[in-house]
Amino acid sequence: MYNTIDTQRVRVFENHFKKPKMQDIPSGASKSHPLVKTINADDWLQCVEFSCIYVLNNNYSKFYCSCPKCNKWLSTGGTIGNIKKHIKAIHLNKTNEIEDLTNDEINKINDTIGNINIPDEIDQLISTKIKKMILKTGRPFAMVADKDIQSCLKHLGNRKDLVEKCDEISKKVKAQMKYILNSGSFISIAVDEWSDLNKRRYLGMTAKCIFDGESKVLFLSLRRICQVHLSGEDLNDIMNSILDQYSIRNKVMNAVSDNCNLMLNTFTYSNISRLPCACHLISNLMKKFLKPSKDIIDEISFAIHSLKSSECYAALRDDINDPHVVSFTEIRWISLYESLKSLVNAQESINTYYEEKDETIIRLQQKHWEFIELILPLLKIYKSGIKILESDEFGTISFVINTMHRIKTTIENLPSDLFQPNITKFKKNFELMMNIYDEQFHPLYDAAVLLNPCVEKDHINVDKGIEFIENKMKELGWNESDEKSINNKTLNYLNPQLEKKHRKKSPIQRILDMGIVYPDIDENDKEDSIGKALFRFWKSRLDSGIDPILCQVAIGILSAFCTSCSAERFFSKAGRVLTRDRMKLMEDVAESQIIVMSNQELADKFCIFD
Repeated sequence: MYNTIDTQRVRVFENHFKKPKMQDIPSGASKSHPLVKTINADDWLQCVEFSCIYVLNNNYSKFYCSCPKCNKWLSTGGTIGNIKKHIKAIHLNKTNEIEDLTNDEINKINDTIGNINIPDEIDQLISTKIKKMILKTGRPFAMVADKDIQSCLKHLGNRKDLVEKCDEISKKVKAQMKYILNSGSFISIAVDEWSDLNKRRYLGMTAKCIFDGESKVLFLSLRRICQVHLSGEDLNDIMNSILDQYSIRNKVMNAVSDNCNLMLNTFTYSNISRLPCACHLISNLMKKFLKPSKDIIDEISFAIHSLKSSECYAALRDDINDPHVVSFTEIRWISLYESLKSLVNAQESINTYYEEKDETIIRLQQKHWEFIELILPLLKIYKSGIKILESDEFGTISFVINTMHRIKTTIENLPSDLFQPNITKFKKNFELMMNIYDEQFHPLYDAAVLLNPCVEKDHINVDKGIEFIENKMKELGWNESDEKSINNKTLNYLNPQLEKKHRKKSPIQRILDMGIVYPDIDENDKEDSIGKALFRFWKSRLDSGIDPILCQVAIGILSAFCTSCSAERFFSKAGRVLTRDRMKLMEDVAESQIIVMSNQELADKFCIFD
């Protein structure tokens, strides 16, 4: 026999396997083993947890799955974890029970199902539900052509019918979105680039607007990029073609994108004001701050991987009092917080196992625990800020500036002896970013802060914010000299501590002298949030007919995108449609299904099957 893994791992495997009964030994399995030509009855070991899994004694490089679905040898990769992954991926149903049916059992079930006589009304109802499920979840259209399902349901139709229905619904959804956008106001868009599994490039666009007194988020398009060498002008043409499709090119208040050179170049050809994605800005700041600490972070990462591959970790997972220790990736710094937090929660158990087990693994040292303890509060603030900004909640744009300054303050208060190089570089990067803010950032940020009674106003350009609000009010017909347009009693919400230089004749400037009014959050409503409370604050005044122009402007500004996360969520849904098995799906068919599943509130109105 061949021994391809070390002694430590052999012990781990032995804990999970036993000698099988003679009648349980799989037949014919040795024919396909890549290394072993002859297998004796005594060579077999059967998995204790999963009876269909076998290995050979002293040869744990391969495992044999004897179920009818597999019936083949697979690689263990030297760990028991690969076997568990195989079971979870192939053999576990939704209730986590093993699906280990024989071919005879499967055939018996199919025969029983085929003989069921379903009443016509029930048949239609079930068929409609299945088709709606396919359209809403991005599942393959070919599901309706499954022979077993077709044998039960007469009204299911075929793939072609469902594709045509999806296209019909998609066109109606697009027409409804066009109506909403053209009837609404204060349109904000988010654009981003995406590639599918076949490396085909797409431009995704989402929109947000105020319609019928409510904030609407719409998923507009996923447009294929066919140019091999794409320029900013090319991308701008694609973006304009989407906007022209909905007739809103001249109605967009602002656009949000990431800060890659291509996007920056794209908006030089556009008249639309661009905002940088706030989440990307803050994440880049964190990345630059943590860069000098990369060595110690890498050491922690290696220790986590070593821990999770050890016998120690298997025992640790069996302890119900300890959580799962998670890995992290630099792509999402929130994962670093979750990973370090899980280590802290399991610290006592980890140290205990380190003492008890004589394992050759990379261990977390005292310096690592000290670093984790110091960095966790910062990562927690970063996580909470990102979670707020990446949502489509009303008013998130008003939290951008304060979130950045909150992170800055936390970093500056870190122990200088340990983080001095990090802090010095961070201050320079932050100052550079804020200089760009002062020169290039859209005053929409300043206006949003002024219109949110819940945030501090210490870090904004008040004059720029006032000017922006007034200009938007003028676009809606407000006259600066018309004193009737402002009711001071209802504007009792802004910071009274602002400097006297801002106390001028303009109604917007005068309200800066007033006190603060905090929106009420319904404690009995678990889903209530500051965003919903803030919307109620302005909507109640709009509905009362008090200062309608100011209220409309406030609702419009506070509903604007500040990140491109909505477009990224759009791509997540697109990934469910453009899977590896559906690479040949026609572009227009794929986009139709993505539009339907991404705008379900609208699509539900048109998902009617005769």
